[in-house]
Amino acid sequence: MEYATLAVQLAGGVLGTLVAALLLRELSLGFAGNVVVGIVGGALGGLILSDYLTLAPAGLADGIWASPEAIAAQVAAGAAGGAILMMATGYVTGRDKS
Repeated sequence: MEYATLAVQLAGGVLGTLVAALLLRELSLGFAGNVVVGIVGGALGGLILSDYLTLAPAGLADGIWASPEAIAAQVAAGAAGGAILMMATGYVTGRDKS
């Protein structure tokens, strides 16, 4: 895995988790918890979805970035992983009960 692709997926995971926390406040883990879960979820979601959907890497050789579509796909994969892991963690920890 390339470091640029991983960085884009991690950023997407944090972004996806924070957006999901805004939409689903009852499952939010707090800012620090959401960031940590977003980093882990972005890495896992990006890894799984990149292989499953055969997404193009976000970074190419010699520090050249790939197309905007490839970067957006990696961000979306990380965001999906982060949001899903935040929702799952919120349900498991019982945060959905008011």
